[in-house]
Amino acid sequence: MNHGIISHRGRLLHELRRRCSTIESEISDESRRAQPNEELLRALKAKRMAVKDMMARRSRR
Repeated sequence: MNHGIISHRGRLLHELRRRCSTIESEISDESRRAQPNEELLRALKAKRMAVKDMMARRSRR
């Protein structure tokens, strides 16, 4: 019975890691531009922190 819960949590963590990786590559791409959009960078970094926070909460359970 626990196996379903554990695999579900594993899938959620995998999806969160994938999202974090995607956001980090967007941050990297934007940072490399000649004139990076600081507002966009700030928003992406805040989004990355939110995803990492969700990952930390999910992994503690």
